[in-house]
Amino acid sequence: MTPYLKQLASLLTLIDGPYRNNTADENLKCDRILLIGGGLGITGLLSWATSHPNTKLLWSLKQSDRALTLDVEGALDRFSKKEFLVGQRFDVKSMLEAEGQMGWKKVGVVVCGPGGLCDDVTAEVVRLGRAGKMVWELEVHAYSW
Repeated sequence: MTPYLKQLASLLTLIDGPYRNNTADENLKCDRILLIGGGLGITGLLSWATSHPNTKLLWSLKQSDRALTLDVEGALDRFSKKEFLVGQRFDVKSMLEAEGQMGWKKVGVVVCGPGGLCDDVTAEVVRLGRAGKMVWELEVHAYSW
């Protein structure tokens, strides 16, 4: 739909945030921020590109949604550390455990995507937070229809 709309007219799009007076405050104090997006959840994470000096973007989307990567490629260029999976999901447990072994003292996790992804990330962050000495900050932006 986006390419069709682009042909019709120029659409002004504004992205703002994170704001200093919301839950992002604690994430901005972390050594590392992990941004985990699923599908259209990328739109909720784009504003974090320049918010923190040590940010990593992890984005997975369905094969049928691959065209979305073209629509946001300019914004994705602002992320120096990023990984994408098309047609499969990240192994949330392995991914977060690997970050836990990097030696950070405090890691912020922002997840934006479908409920299942948000639930998986939340459960794993809670598990790791209880098991280790590292501090985890979690911000969840779930969407559903």
